[in-house]
Amino acid sequence: MAAGPRSKTAARRRRPLRPRKRRPASLLLIVLAVPVLAFLLYLSWRQLRQSAPAASLAAQVKMAGFQISGTQDEGSETRIESTQSLDSIEKRLRQAVPEATIDREGTRIIVRRPGDAARIIITPARADRSRSAPANIKKHPAESEQPKLLPTPAATAVERRSGSIVLILDDVGFDNQPIVDATQIPALLNFAVIPGTPNATRSATLAHENGHEILCHLPMEPLGYPRISPGAGAILTSMTGEDIRTLTEQDVRSIPFAQGVNNHMGSKATTDARVMNEMLSALPAGTYFIDSRTTSGTLGSSIAHSLKIRTASRDVFLDDTRDAQSIRRQLAQLAEISSRRGFAVGIGHMYPSTVRVLQQEVPKLQKMGFRFVHASEIVR
Repeated sequence: MAAGPRSKTAARRRRPLRPRKRRPASLLLIVLAVPVLAFLLYLSWRQLRQSAPAASLAAQVKMAGFQISGTQDEGSETRIESTQSLDSIEKRLRQAVPEATIDREGTRIIVRRPGDAARIIITPARADRSRSAPANIKKHPAESEQPKLLPTPAATAVERRSGSIVLILDDVGFDNQPIVDATQIPALLNFAVIPGTPNATRSATLAHENGHEILCHLPMEPLGYPRISPGAGAILTSMTGEDIRTLTEQDVRSIPFAQGVNNHMGSKATTDARVMNEMLSALPAGTYFIDSRTTSGTLGSSIAHSLKIRTASRDVFLDDTRDAQSIRRQLAQLAEISSRRGFAVGIGHMYPSTVRVLQQEVPKLQKMGFRFVHASEIVR
């Protein structure tokens, strides 16, 4: 029996449908697009991170957990004072800000973040800034309660005290420094001149002619080198012993009238026994060494003693903070050490604010009985 029209239509409906073919090109595009999108998202995140404002780094540092006694913002630079020690501050920072670069330079810690122009400078409480200062130095009252550091010329009675003060002005030899004003300060000072600077010879000669003593401010490798550079002609830990000796001799002899040497930077080099032995052994006969103590781990003074080289170490940095009131406080601390121990070594820099304070305060200290002397007088 022949099938009718309805049965043919039903047969066509029951016929299984053929599956559609997948398009492999579309799937391939999806697979390729995923990593590309992920990479673009990463670049966007990185760009946002690098362009983060300086305040974010400052806020992150402030949240590290150490006690802060004061802050000062100067554009891309934030200065923080903490009541804790340098070791405690550094330990907390490395835990709280692991992505930051943390450098320790003398009595301060500098925090930077890759790709960020901002930097944070942290210093401990003023009474703790000099590790070599006696522990029982009196802490200063709050600034609002601070008495005048030294008697004014109108004072009727002047407290008589005694002690010798060695005052070294570092980083001499650059342009636009108040060298003439500094050499006119009526006291025996010491000028540390950096080899190779534009005005090294002129500045050394001018200071010598005004009765001051000259040192070679020898550049040495700091922690963080080469990102942190001590300048040309620096002693590096990667150098051979012969290179260290040759460069030391050249640097020292390039400074007219140099009787001594102190280190410029050197927070890495001065902790390397090999480097310090080579450098100190190359000093011209009779040259003394002042250890600037840019790091607590320095070996400079101890190795100098072992080599029978006359030496002494820095007690106080005057101008880690450049404002006049801070410099006066540091100068008072220097005088306190001198009064107790008989002598003290302070290092300042050729900043206009430092020179102005010294012009005002050195005569007052002299009236109190302090003597300003050349470094060669106290080295042993």
